[in-house]
Amino acid sequence: MKKLISFGEVLVDQIEVVFGQPPANFAGGAPANVAVCYSKLGGDSIFVGGIATDDKAEFLLEELQNSGVDTSFVKVFAKSQTAVAKVTLDKENERSFKILRDGTADTLFNKEHFERRMFKNALFFHFCSNSLTEGTLFEATLCAVDLALKEDLIVCFDVNLRFDLWSDHSLIEKRVSAFFASCHIIKMSLDELYYLTRVAGKSHDEYIFECIALGVSLVLVTDGANIVKCTTPTITISVRPPKINAEDTTAAGDGFIGGFLWFLGQSIETEKDLQRFLLSPELIREALDFSAVCGAVTCSTKGAFAALPTKQDVAEFKRLVS
Repeated sequence: MKKLISFGEVLVDQIEVVFGQPPANFAGGAPANVAVCYSKLGGDSIFVGGIATDDKAEFLLEELQNSGVDTSFVKVFAKSQTAVAKVTLDKENERSFKILRDGTADTLFNKEHFERRMFKNALFFHFCSNSLTEGTLFEATLCAVDLALKEDLIVCFDVNLRFDLWSDHSLIEKRVSAFFASCHIIKMSLDELYYLTRVAGKSHDEYIFECIALGVSLVLVTDGANIVKCTTPTITISVRPPKINAEDTTAAGDGFIGGFLWFLGQSIETEKDLQRFLLSPELIREALDFSAVCGAVTCSTKGAFAALPTKQDVAEFKRLVS
């Protein structure tokens, strides 16, 4: 019953393992990363999305399955190509992305490919804004969220903006905010909040509390190594992530939200239990602390799937910093 369904793209991250040197291939893609994180922590996860038939796709499917992710509902598109994210690192190991995604397999998924049975006996449905960039994908995501709500799943939306994927930037805030009324959990970075509020002409607090007024149960705002802010209808809690020397920040946010959902799944059984969870500042703070450690552990290794933590990794990290 605590299963996670994550919808969107799985792709190849081409990452500079050594600054200035030729890149190496790693499995990645934000929603795929969240499915892997949830699974590696001990949960049951399903990845849903389009995948190609090239050699990169075979690698990605194998990496998902080796991480314990259920790929039964992956849709294979013949003669299609796999999306590639070229990830460059600066001297502080902060990353920047250029995603090659013109007509790739992940963009071919449409609402007809969803099946109601995908959503049975699950607790969470997770998605990101990369499935909002194309009209068909946008409609597919609307369909998926509707099916998730009909099955009483907790819907989690990580904004996770990649501006180069949007051919029309005037659609970004409109399409992102179109999902707020259907979500229980929203995660965004502080940079994304700055962008969305600037477009909407609102303050940060106004924007967040409008989300809450629409029915969002919890808004998470991350800021890299800086304070994480969590807002619910009744309280605001802030935690500071542990200090680390980052090796690679790719997938750090995915590790954070994957860890948060996994922790939440250990505390509740159904969507209705979420409101009880929100009444406990202690549980929320514990969830945030755990998630922050998951994000920190993810930064300690190059790549995404391999860097995402197990429970043992989290325990070892806590032991070393205690």
